[in-house]
Amino acid sequence: MRIVPALLLSLALCLPTTVNSSIAATTASTSPTVAKLYVDGKQFEFIGAFIPGWYWGQRQTDQTDIALLESAKEAGFTALRVMPPIIDAQFGVYKETEFKKLDFFLDQASKQGIRVIIEFIHNIAMTQPGYGPFYSPYGIETLIKNQEFKNAFVLHMQAMANRVNFINGLKYSRDPTILGWEIIGEPFSPAFNYPVRPPNVTHYEVRQWLDEMAKELKAVDPNHLVGINLTAGGDGAPEFTDKNLSILETPSLDFIEIEDADVRVLQTERSNHIYDLAFRTGKPIIMHISFTGLSNPEAVCNNYLWQANTLFSEFSAYRSKGAAGFVFFSWRLPGTQPPDFDKCFSYSLDTPFVVQSFQQMNAYLGPLNVPGLGFTTIGYGISTLPVYRFFNNNAGGHFYSIDEAEKNTVINNYNWFRYEGIGFYASPVAQPGMLPVYRFFNNNAGGHFYTISEAEKNTVIQNYNWFRYEGIGFYASPSP
Repeated sequence: MRIVPALLLSLALCLPTTVNSSIAATTASTSPTVAKLYVDGKQFEFIGAFIPGWYWGQRQTDQTDIALLESAKEAGFTALRVMPPIIDAQFGVYKETEFKKLDFFLDQASKQGIRVIIEFIHNIAMTQPGYGPFYSPYGIETLIKNQEFKNAFVLHMQAMANRVNFINGLKYSRDPTILGWEIIGEPFSPAFNYPVRPPNVTHYEVRQWLDEMAKELKAVDPNHLVGINLTAGGDGAPEFTDKNLSILETPSLDFIEIEDADVRVLQTERSNHIYDLAFRTGKPIIMHISFTGLSNPEAVCNNYLWQANTLFSEFSAYRSKGAAGFVFFSWRLPGTQPPDFDKCFSYSLDTPFVVQSFQQMNAYLGPLNVPGLGFTTIGYGISTLPVYRFFNNNAGGHFYSIDEAEKNTVINNYNWFRYEGIGFYASPVAQPGMLPVYRFFNNNAGGHFYTISEAEKNTVIQNYNWFRYEGIGFYASPSP
């Protein structure tokens, strides 16, 4: 939870009597219930990174994996979403050498305390020659409408789930290092990403196929979560509509990873509709943050200070919506160079501004970003809400409101309050890692006083009788 340093000891809030100050009364009705990830009964809210398919072309030895995973851990990552090596020699026949690479990667990830999300296939990657037997210029359309491809894909999933790691002897379906499987990455994409034409499939057909594939997978692996990766496109791409809700609500999918590729959450002129729909599904939402959809990526290419600050702002914004975890695009081995198409937004320990931003996120999450030992499951909690901050130009103090309607009322009707944005995020109920923020009314000055310090609360109660104790206003983190 992010909280301004001023709140660490106390908040002197000067409120006029004409402004509704019943913060505690308004929070419970406005906080949505959201799905979260849990391990061993403890919430696991991670920051992670995306490992692209081209990594396997750069991998030289097992030591490459060790160095990559150690650097990821140093950056604060406890989960990685991985495009695995291409294991298929032909339909139903698999490359042992490629499987062994994945075996080693998973074994080393376990030793580093890093969970792994494995994607079975990528809709855009499969349209490129060299993708192996699943190559098709029409992408997901072929997986849905060509029975040979469809059957082979089921065998592919089964082969992955039933694989026994040659190092540790664990069958993949019984390895808790795997956070979950993703049936497909980017099943919908802007038309310009396809070499011939976009897939000729309806949302209903995609939903039915996803549901069928998820059921096939769960029949051989009941232990792991199953999801998909979606992208909302980028600048110039068609906006998503309510039809996408049918995909998001696919019954057999447990979680959704969805990409914000153009800093959409920080803009008012772009639609956030697809994200709002996702957070209403009751499924855990993993946010994939990238800059790949910007209309002019060269403008911020290698501007790592801007990227670092923007990534942290997006992290904060999506946490307030209830994100269950984060995947950042993308991570590579220090000292290596990414392909040209990823050169602007590929990070490593060689990009210190961005690494510091990741480490700061890790510090904010604290124990939430540490997985246990068991399988990842789903639980439900209350999302945090932004607490809005105003400066009272008359009284010289600050006013805070967790009520968005009240915020708008103050902006529109009380011009002596200067809006200063979001001060911090808070919860109306107790959550792990959060402490109560106590509220007092100042009978002399007419304003409110808040403190997160129980000792200070007791001191005020015992020594300053002009402060009337009003109980707990909300819950927040003591971490700055």
